Amino acid sequence: MYRKPETLKPWLPENEKEGNNINENEEIVEGEMKKEYKDIKGLIKAILKNDENKETRDLIEELKDVIRRGSFTREEFLKMGMWKSTRPKKWYESNSEKDINKVSEKVFSTNYERRRIELLTKLKGVSIPTASAILMLTNPQRYGVIDIRVWQVLYLYG
Repeated sequence: MYRKPETLKPWLPENEKEGNNINENEEIVEGEMKKEYKDIKGLIKAILKNDENKETRDLIEELKDVIRRGSFTREEFLKMGMWKSTRPKKWYESNSEKDINKVSEKVFSTNYERRRIELLTKLKGVSIPTASAILMLTNPQRYGVIDIRVWQVLYLYG
């Protein structure tokens, strides 16, 4: 059984553990997931999609000027957060316009990827999966979403 390193614990808040194959010891439980391809290259070749569903395409289109502007609004932040997960809605909503603007300006002004994630996760309700979703939705050519399912596949295919 895989034991998550201590540094990963903050990446998955309590409200995102439910239903995601995480047990009380912060371990990923190998439930239904089975290795169906020889290696990860085979999996990617077989199932990777380059086109997004309509809802995602529309949101990406709506956010296309965020990087040029250098920040996102509270309304845009709420849409991105809710696109990724509705469970932390009350936490997303507890962030002020001022805090969201301040964080997003710093996110788009730094050249350091780790710093972008650190900044985004300072917003209430935002963990690594939501932070990666925000980056993907504002720059889909550069980023993808990293969540528990991605971690499980990466672990499964070593």
